[in-house]
Amino acid sequence: MNEKLDFNDLSREALNEVLEAVEQCILYRKEEHEQWVDSRFPGCLGIPAAILLFSIADAIGSYHRNNGFKVVIAGKSQAINNTAKHLYVFNSKFYGYQELTCVELNVLYYNYRSILTHNLGLPDSHILILDPTGNKLIEKKQGPQNNNWVLNLNVFFNLTKKAVEMFLSESKEIIENSSAVKDEITKKETNLFGGIDTIDQTYNSTSSNDHVSPSGTNHTILPTNSAY
Repeated sequence: MNEKLDFNDLSREALNEVLEAVEQCILYRKEEHEQWVDSRFPGCLGIPAAILLFSIADAIGSYHRNNGFKVVIAGKSQAINNTAKHLYVFNSKFYGYQELTCVELNVLYYNYRSILTHNLGLPDSHILILDPTGNKLIEKKQGPQNNNWVLNLNVFFNLTKKAVEMFLSESKEIIENSSAVKDEITKKETNLFGGIDTIDQTYNSTSSNDHVSPSGTNHTILPTNSAY
């Protein structure tokens, strides 16, 4: 049961897990559940869906940082050479060559991704919508009092499904050769628990009373008193 955690397998499994979680967030309807009766924000679970979608784009972008991978932005070839440029991946083949401008990419990274992730909120005039008829990931729309940035979660989700499918078909070589793994992740020590192997041995114990599906392994840990 104590299988060594393989980062490549873990990351590929995590992409599918996160994509599944996004779908559940988007299909969810607050109005169908009593606990949301007083909510001022009806609809799906938009905030967690957006955070998870950005985490996927962030991950795919991170695996192309500092490896010669380039995208075209405003007619110029640009490399992903720092974390703030991970979302340049939107203008790559993975996301269907979105042709986003520098302004749009900065709005997506700083105003949406970062504030959603770190503050669970959005600045004024930044909106999330769920419009199955839309075809733009982000656009600036004129409102009655000001201009609003609008991020369409339907478009984001559909683009991400295709991005994950394409990335997974090439992921083994991409992840193994990425600077994210070579220079950062595999060299960091987990001092709190004593390293990856120790964590794996601790949490893959068959005596666990928790129902856990550890990503990147080939087994599911069931409760010891489970009936199935």
